[in-house]
Amino acid sequence: MTEIAAFTHGLPALDVVIEVRTKLFEHRVRDKQRRADLIRDRLSTLPLGQIGVWLILSEGAWSQS
Repeated sequence: MTEIAAFTHGLPALDVVIEVRTKLFEHRVRDKQRRADLIRDRLSTLPLGQIGVWLILSEGAWSQS
């Protein structure tokens, strides 16, 4: 099972999953969940349906609408 599958296993199906890979900086580690939520919230204004955001730094953060 992939890392993202571990987060989505057992959840309702998503229409869109966005994977964001970015360089690791200390300030990004501290607020990775806020960043994933921000991306999800901005994308949720588009007619995409259920959205999931997987943010990868040194480890992942998951946000789902």
